[in-house]
Order: sequence, then structure tokens, then C-alpha cells
Amino acid sequence: MADELKCARGKMPVVRLALHQEKCVRVLGEKVSSVDGVIRYVQREYGCAPQEYVVAVALSGDNRVKGLFEVHVGALDSSIVDPKMLFAGLLLMGATAFVLVHNHPSGDPEPSQADFSLTRQISTGAKTLAIRFLDHVVVSGSGVYSFLAHGHIPVG
Repeated sequence: MADELKCARGKMPVVRLALHQEKCVRVLGEKVSSVDGVIRYVQREYGCAPQEYVVAVALSGDNRVKGLFEVHVGALDSSIVDPKMLFAGLLLMGATAFVLVHNHPSGDPEPSQADFSLTRQISTGAKTLAIRFLDHVVVSGSGVYSFLAHGHIPVG
């Protein structure tokens, strides 16, 4: 019996969550007075991408950009966001606030029902973890849609 336990313990999986910096983010360390600057940056970088990207912009307590976390790279017209992965990345980055941004390769920034559902789910998780969820923004080559500006994220 002791040998079986010893062997089973030796085969336990080792899990490591780590952040790896892929490229320099031009807004790193910049103080954000509004999410507009962040939105402009992400729209430039991802607005015309041929597939969906979901990106979290991690902010410090004084609203300085700590980094960009590509939560998921999706298909041509969809992406799946696992809230556990989103919040794991934000926590590892030491974020106290964040803006969630994703692009619509179709060029139409209007959110889908899945986008509204995701916003509600992320809002609930952020409250639980005491991380300020500042906005969820859809960017495209032709414009942006802010869930905050349309009253879909509680202020404060």
C-alpha cells in the first residue's frame, strides 16, 4: 500500500502559471486618466486583426498600465474567454483594475448576446475578487462599442 501511494504521488502533475513578455507595450507605465487612451491603443493594435483577440489591459491602483494580457486568440468570428484564465493572469500581473477589450474582424463593433453575457460574468467575478472592472470594449476597423458608455457596467 505504501509503495502504491509513493508511486501515485510521483506521478502528480506539476502546474505552473507564468507570464511571459512577448513584446513591449507602448503604453506600459503610462497613467490612464480615462480608458480612451487604452482603447485607441488596442484599436490600433487589434482593430483590423483577421481573427478575434480578447485582451485585458491590467492597471495598477493609480491607473498606470501594468501590461497587456492576451486572454485568448480566437477564430475568424468567435472567441472563448475562460474567466478563470482571465483573472489568473490579472492576479499574476498584480492588477487592481482592468479594461477588457476584444475585436470584431467583421468590422462591426456591435456586441453579440455572448458579449453581453461575458460582460455580466466578468463583472460578477471582478466584484468577488475586488478588482475594478472599468470597461469592456469591442473594437473594429470602423469603430468601438463601450459597455460602460452604454450603461452595461455599473460605475464605481
